[in-house]
Amino acid sequence: MNFAHGHPSVAVSIAFAFDGKVLAGIVHAPFFSQTFTAIHGQGAHRDGVRIAVSAPASLREALVSTGIPHDRRTLDAVVERFRLLAANCRDVRRSGSPALDIASVACGILDAHTEDLAPWDVAAAGLIATEAGAQRTNLGPQRGALSPDLNGAGFFVAAPSIFAELSKLVAATYDLAR
Repeated sequence: MNFAHGHPSVAVSIAFAFDGKVLAGIVHAPFFSQTFTAIHGQGAHRDGVRIAVSAPASLREALVSTGIPHDRRTLDAVVERFRLLAANCRDVRRSGSPALDIASVACGILDAHTEDLAPWDVAAAGLIATEAGAQRTNLGPQRGALSPDLNGAGFFVAAPSIFAELSKLVAATYDLAR
């Protein structure tokens, strides 16, 4: 959608997975001239320079991102999630490019990201974030037989310092969407 409207938050995301395990990933943001990469067990990089997640001291200091799905049937849950984030964190962002938002968590620009996503949104970016030190989980229901690396249902990734508290805060909003 961003590309079609000329919005610069656009990413090309490519992952290599074997038996459901993502082993390599790349997220390229052409309009920002940035490329994020990771190989399982070898760390994450932006434009060849090693990156690491942030370490906010509290939720009140955290800058988080989320998204609004194209399918608006779960809009009440999304609005409640946004309300909780806005009430408990420093601020909330929505770029419209989940892979780029997750890569931004990997390099400490954002402290967390959560939304219902597709495998192509989370495969490469999720590896990049975890290789940079982020923690990730799925707060929503499992979709089919997807492995955890490819499951975007209730996707949640955050800096370790706020992971437990923030995931607990927004987990109930994924229950609302059922």
